[in-house]
Amino acid sequence: MTIKKRILALGLCLWGVGIVFPFAWAMGLNLGTDAWFNTWFAPWWMHVLMHAALYTVLALGLSLWLGKGRWAVVLLAVVGVGLLQEGVQVQAVGRLPGAGELIDLGNDLVGGVVGLLAAQALRGSAGRTGGTPSADHNYGES
Repeated sequence: MTIKKRILALGLCLWGVGIVFPFAWAMGLNLGTDAWFNTWFAPWWMHVLMHAALYTVLALGLSLWLGKGRWAVVLLAVVGVGLLQEGVQVQAVGRLPGAGELIDLGNDLVGGVVGLLAAQALRGSAGRTGGTPSADHNYGES
């Protein structure tokens, strides 16, 4: 495994831990951080945007790490991380999953598809310029 792939793998692991960590619960432990967190992340549109953005980056990174043609594996990973995240969140607040979690999973999948499209676009632009992500259009492959 090349150094670029190792760094990307480490970044993906850290990103995954960051996604799954129950930030809303942790911020709620302190009144000051809870107020700040709710000011920024409580609006529904921000919640939707953040889910999509987090999973766009996850899918983009996975797609670049795994290489071309692995879209099903990437989307399965997105769903797996999404299920884990929602499970941790409902466990942290002590309630059962509901419609909100299904909506979040839908947003996660939308983000996953956007990440796959972004990876495809990066590979395509690299092919046209003959430069990065790599000469064979497969980031990190050597």
